[in-house]
Amino acid sequence: MLSVKPSGWDDESKVLPGVNMLTMLFIHGKCTGDKITELFSVFEKVLTDINLKDSKDILHNALKSNLS
Repeated sequence: MLSVKPSGWDDESKVLPGVNMLTMLFIHGKCTGDKITELFSVFEKVLTDINLKDSKDILHNALKSNLS
């Protein structure tokens, strides 16, 4: 487990100003062994080509077009 709070910090609901946050992104996919290349291609497209700020619909449509 990685802590982002200073040692001795007892307030679970706050993060002090200047304390670094740890951001993690998890991508999950499921496929057969022969389709692993395509799955990683979709992961790469999501991580590099798609602007997630635009819209959830853009992401959804991009993934649908790659999977079809």
